[in-house]
Amino acid sequence: AASQALLAAVAASAAGSEAAGSSGADSAGISSAEVCRDALLLLSMMVRQGAAQAAFGTPHQEALAASIQYASTALELGGLSDGYSWYVLAMAQMASCFTPSQLPGKGSSRQRELAKVLASFAQAERGGCADLADLHWNRATLHTYLQQFGDALKDYTQAGQLDEGLPVATQVNSLITLLTQLDQLAGSNGGVKHKQWQHITALLSKDAQKGGELLVKMHYETLTLSELTKLSPGYNKGVALLCRPLVFIAPPLFASATATLYLVCAGGSGACFVLALVRVAHDAFDMNALLTVVHPELLPVDLTWKGKRFQFSLIKSDTVLVDGVPLQQDYDSLRPITSTSAV
Repeated sequence: AASQALLAAVAASAAGSEAAGSSGADSAGISSAEVCRDALLLLSMMVRQGAAQAAFGTPHQEALAASIQYASTALELGGLSDGYSWYVLAMAQMASCFTPSQLPGKGSSRQRELAKVLASFAQAERGGCADLADLHWNRATLHTYLQQFGDALKDYTQAGQLDEGLPVATQVNSLITLLTQLDQLAGSNGGVKHKQWQHITALLSKDAQKGGELLVKMHYETLTLSELTKLSPGYNKGVALLCRPLVFIAPPLFASATATLYLVCAGGSGACFVLALVRVAHDAFDMNALLTVVHPELLPVDLTWKGKRFQFSLIKSDTVLVDGVPLQQDYDSLRPITSTSAV
């Protein structure tokens, strides 16, 4: 209610300044609308910062909703070409995407929300914020979460060129180390030796035989078993992929880490791929378990950075079952995303 009252007062003030014409400006040529816009942007940032320190729940969600509303109203006052308002809106939208109410089971709908955040960042860049180091830094964090490694490396590099005080080298080196590990392990059957690999392929063969029976018991949706080679790039709704984990990699990212655990897994056809699990600890399940990846999102990775090529198949999913039981996720591990740069 307080947020609504404040927004109404700001709107009335801005409308009054427009009706007054030049009389709405002070001696420095700053209009009431500009003052209101700046105040709203500051409020949006302060409310978002407060939400980042609060426990997840209704007050947290309401604070983030207010942060978005303040930034949206500021954008209305500043106009669609107001790059900084777009940037503050993008930060509020990004924080809102990473709350428990938004995360589980959203699949393609959550991807659309995250795409809106990237679109707001792009509008900010076009609106005059291309030289804002924090824009590139925070967008790089989001690209990393989305497993868009090439875009993340470009944005981190740009942020470092604009602000030499940012720990860009640490982030870039961490990403390159991660990509190197994933590329090598996915291309070598997870480093599994021949005899152990024979055992794994035998398990996979048995998994495929009983997979149809397992799915009926494991999930309430109608799912179709598939293999890595039959997946389409992007979101594969209604599909389930059986796999066995071979090795896990915890990325050595710095303070803005995106809480992602990477597994190199073997699928039913024996093809290896990388499974990205967000908000999951490495000891959350037994590495001998059968994993069922529901609605897998296939993201083929193929990028070259400073002459070195990284190429492997990466899969994301909001729903992974361990021997038929949904894998539990830790929402507090998202704090690094929600508390990125205050500006």
